[in-house]
Amino acid sequence: MIKHYITKYRNEKGERKAVAWTQINIFGRAFCFNEREINI
Repeated sequence: MIKHYITKYRNEKGERKAVAWTQINIFGRAFCFNEREINI
């Protein structure tokens, strides 16, 4: 199964960030790729 995820958070310095990635679940394992992080 292929899924796309996005999450927003605030780091230790108080900066707001957004991270997006694609995840493939196969044979009981998760493989993540195309991870991208931006400041918002």
